[in-house]
Amino acid sequence: MTVDAATTDDGRLARVATLLRDRDTLRTRLDAVTERKGLARARMAAWIDDEQVVIGDEPGEVVAGCLAKMLTGMLVEEAVAAGRIAWTDTLQHVFAGLGGRPVERLSGITVGQLLDHTHGLDVSRLTGVPLDDAGCIDVTALCESVSSRPLHASGRMYSYGHVGAWLAAAVLERVRGVSYETMLAERGFAGESSPAERHAICPATGGQLSLGMERWLAFAQKAIRRHREAPSSPIGLPGWHPSERAVSRGWKCYGDGWMGHNANLTTSSAVLRIHPGMNAAVLVATDDANGAAVAASAVFGEILPEFYAMRPPRLMKATDVDAASMVRHVGRYVQAQGEVEVILDEQGALCMRPMFAGDANVFPPRRLRPAEQGLFLSEAGGNAQFLFVQFVPDGSSNDSAFLWNGKQVWRRVSVHDAP
Repeated sequence: MTVDAATTDDGRLARVATLLRDRDTLRTRLDAVTERKGLARARMAAWIDDEQVVIGDEPGEVVAGCLAKMLTGMLVEEAVAAGRIAWTDTLQHVFAGLGGRPVERLSGITVGQLLDHTHGLDVSRLTGVPLDDAGCIDVTALCESVSSRPLHASGRMYSYGHVGAWLAAAVLERVRGVSYETMLAERGFAGESSPAERHAICPATGGQLSLGMERWLAFAQKAIRRHREAPSSPIGLPGWHPSERAVSRGWKCYGDGWMGHNANLTTSSAVLRIHPGMNAAVLVATDDANGAAVAASAVFGEILPEFYAMRPPRLMKATDVDAASMVRHVGRYVQAQGEVEVILDEQGALCMRPMFAGDANVFPPRRLRPAEQGLFLSEAGGNAQFLFVQFVPDGSSNDSAFLWNGKQVWRRVSVHDAP
């Protein structure tokens, strides 16, 4: 997949530049969506060619959430530029002194694959990152929770999660000899937290990290410069996604050169987008879950392709479905913490039943309705993680080898295999 983050047409650039400099229109749109949707403390910032606009009665701090992954990527890119590490360095080389489980579990994985979520590690049983007494990531303890069966060979495909950022931070700690939080503080991205509080900063989900709007814009400007100076080749996703198209050094690619990430927490949300080719960035934040995406759509919908170009796949007509081919998808698709069973019901319709260890919610099988682009839409009332799925073949075979839900992959196993 090709995503050109370095160039854009003059007409689109003019439209983006006009909107991002139009403070009155931006404020009117933000106020309108805030009132219409009842958003809490909606605020936004835009930047293009050194011109900056910040709108919101109390811009305040923006909780990092998963935007922290972008900060981690920044530190890795700087370490690569300084010659401390290389994108192709393998983890068994970086952590060779640890021996045992880390070398075994991390074999073949490169530094670059950590940021792009193509490492293949299955850490679905791990709920948090273990730290040692010095506040650094305990790689040995982390690897104890890594399944001995990877989701796929390293570099094979994208599957989103937190462990890539955790291990990327551990690589940095290994080569620098200081904690991740100290590195952030050195770059001015640890917020107002004290040294004691910095242990609560997570390289993947942010923890207690929050930064002001203008500080996030400063980070976005640095990211734009890095991408312009050293553009990377985006990696396509295994299947369909409603807004994302690829990933590039941890930055999600949304089409037409826009890149970024979201932070969705229970009490706050944020949307950060950059366009290296246009030298532009936008940031939207609210103090409620998912509100930032709603506000971003209302304010920037005509310039962000994830909104103006989104085309939900339509259900296929029964006459267009090859019913006999459905059997190739039947099987068990697993991660360490659970599995997805795909079966045919008595009428020959494909059905799905997710089962997770320790989950009190037991969902009966739900029919999968064939849709365009090889998708299957789940009937209402099923597990929210599986609103749609796509079956991914491996190699030249038409048989399904993986199940994709728009975020992660599950590997197919024999009915007799344990996860």
